[in-house]
Amino acid sequence: MSLAQATATMRIFGKCFDVATSAADVARSKEMQREWNAEKRRRRTKALSVIRAFSDRLDNVTLSVALNAIDQCCSAEGSDNRLSTLLSLIEDAHSKLFWPALIRNWSGCDDTWRTTTRLLGAMQAHERFPRQGFYSEEQRVFYDSLPDSVEVFRGCSLPRLRGISWTTDRAISESFARGHRSIRVPEPVVASAVIPKKEIFFVATDRQESEIVLNPDRLRKIRTLYAQQFSALERRDSPD
Repeated sequence: MSLAQATATMRIFGKCFDVATSAADVARSKEMQREWNAEKRRRRTKALSVIRAFSDRLDNVTLSVALNAIDQCCSAEGSDNRLSTLLSLIEDAHSKLFWPALIRNWSGCDDTWRTTTRLLGAMQAHERFPRQGFYSEEQRVFYDSLPDSVEVFRGCSLPRLRGISWTTDRAISESFARGHRSIRVPEPVVASAVIPKKEIFFVATDRQESEIVLNPDRLRKIRTLYAQQFSALERRDSPD
């Protein structure tokens, strides 16, 4: 490799690859990253300032400004880091801000399992505040259609069975167990359970996944479906 060349690490679909590039491109890439990090800090500073202003006023105008500032912070992060960033801004905020900020940004968050305990604690701290008023029309229709006792499903890795994200659509849960968006799932299972409608934190319809966000400790009649079937599929996919 010549002096004009260098190796850069690129992250593609969650995996890191070393690629050959020019030293000038590496330097420019580092400069762009510094500029972007500075922009993210600027957005965070603005969001925190507006959140403090809202806590003093609790008016709808400041609420709207705060929500937009939070959206800007979330959009600056990758989907796998978005929930941590969101919680760092809103978990101690007033419930009138916590719920709409979470509901409107939730569907843009991936890899939420590692933040489950923190998010669950935050939602429990705010759960007495009514949040259906922050639903979109589509969310409201979906929530209103649910019975008092809701059957839900979850497709995941067996150790992650007690997650907060479930669905009313069994086919959706099966797609997650098989590897939704081509993400490999070790020890895949599908589970069913029942949750009282009043115990649901909120619903999400943005991804057309009929999603129910809930407290797994309040689930009843949990049973695992097709565990052997999905384990067999995984064994066939594994190298000899």
